[in-house]
Amino acid sequence: MPVYERRLFLRASSRPPFPVADRCADSGDGPESDMEDVCGVILAGSHHWGDGQFERMLRGPLVPVAQKPIIRYATSWLQSAGVRYGVICANGATGSVRGALGDGSAFGLALDYVEDVEPRGPAGCVHDAARRSHASIFVVVEGCMIPSVDLRALIAAHRLSGAAATVVVEVERRRRMVGSQAHSPGGIYVFDRRVLESVPARGYHDIKEGLVERLYKAGERVLMHEVMGVAPRVLDFATYASVNQWMISRTVERPGTMSGYARVGSALVHPTAEVHASARFIGPVIVGPGACVEANAVVIGPASIGARSRIAAGATVSRSVVWDDCAVGAQAIVDASLLANGSIVAPNEQVFGDVRVSAARRPRQSQIAWLVGAPARRAARVAQAAQPPVKVPKGFDFLDRSAWMRERVRTPPPAP
Repeated sequence: MPVYERRLFLRASSRPPFPVADRCADSGDGPESDMEDVCGVILAGSHHWGDGQFERMLRGPLVPVAQKPIIRYATSWLQSAGVRYGVICANGATGSVRGALGDGSAFGLALDYVEDVEPRGPAGCVHDAARRSHASIFVVVEGCMIPSVDLRALIAAHRLSGAAATVVVEVERRRRMVGSQAHSPGGIYVFDRRVLESVPARGYHDIKEGLVERLYKAGERVLMHEVMGVAPRVLDFATYASVNQWMISRTVERPGTMSGYARVGSALVHPTAEVHASARFIGPVIVGPGACVEANAVVIGPASIGARSRIAAGATVSRSVVWDDCAVGAQAIVDASLLANGSIVAPNEQVFGDVRVSAARRPRQSQIAWLVGAPARRAARVAQAAQPPVKVPKGFDFLDRSAWMRERVRTPPPAP
C-alpha cells in the first residue's frame, strides 16, 4: 500500500512554506538507499511530564510497552532500515539504559551513549552525539515514540532535495478529510553533519525553536516531510495506556515479533508461563516469562501480564498492564489500570483506573537506576546500608530526586 507523503520547502524568501511536490511514495520502487553513512540518534532523556503517579515515578526510556522497553521500538526502526550505528542521549538514565541495551549487538545495531555534563537541550545532545560518529547524515528520533515512517524513503527524499535538514511533520487523517492542513512536529529529523557542527559546544540548544529556526533565517533549505497519521507517543498515563493497548493488539496480530511465544486462544504466552486449563483469555493478551494465570481467572484484552506475575484463581484483569513480579489476589478485579513492578492487589480487592506502585513504597536498586540514573543507584546503595529506609518526598522531579539522594549520602546518620 503506497504511503502518501508531501514535500514542502522552507526558504528565507517565502513565508509560509509553499508546496513543491505531491507524490505517492513506495519504498519498494527504485534502488535501496545507501545507509552506510547514516547514524541514528535517539533522544531518550527523562523529562517531567506531569504531577500524576505515573508521571512522577514511572516514566523513562525503559518503560515497557507490550513487554518491550519503549526505546527498543526506535532501535528496531533504525536497524530494520539498514542503519548500523546509533547513539543514545539519555541524560541521567544513561546507566540504566546502557545496562538494558548494552552495545546493541544482540539486535544488530552498534550503540554508543552520550550523557550531558550540563543541560544541552535536544540540538546540543545531537551535536555531542555527532562527534561520536563519522557519518554524514544523522537521523534524530524521540525515544518516547514508536516511529512508523518509512526511513529509507525519508533518507532518499533528504538526499534528493539537497536540504540541510528534513523535518517530519504529521497531519491527522481527520483534518485532511475536513480540509485542515495544520501540521504537528513528528519527532523525527534528518540533519547533514555540517548543520550539527554549527551547534555551539556549550549551553542549551533546542531543535524546533533553535536550530531549525536559525537554518530558516540563514536561508538554508529545510525539507518538510509530511506523513499521514500521528505516531504513538508515551507522555502520561493516558497515552501510555492507549499506546499499550494499540501495541498489544498489533503484536498479537503479528506473533512473529514475539519469538518463542505460543498462541493460546487469543493470547500469546511465553513457554515458561503457566496457564490453567480453565483460565480464559478474551481479546489480545500477552503473558510473559514465568507468569502464572490460575484456575478460572479471566484476562480481557488488550492486556499484558509481565514476567513472574501471578493472577490468582477467579481474578479478573481487564484492559490493564501488569508489569513484572506482581500479584493479583483471588477474586480480585483490576480494570483499566497499571500495576508497576512488585505491586500487590489483595484478594477480593477492586482496582479501577488506577496506577498501583509496589507496596514497599521504595524502588529497588535496579528500579532506582531506571528512575533517576546510575549516580542515584550508587548513592542509594550507600544510603540503604547506613541509614533507615529512604522515603522519597512526593513531587520531586528527577534532578531534585538525585540531588536529594546525594545529600542523604553526604549527611552522616544520627548518633545512636
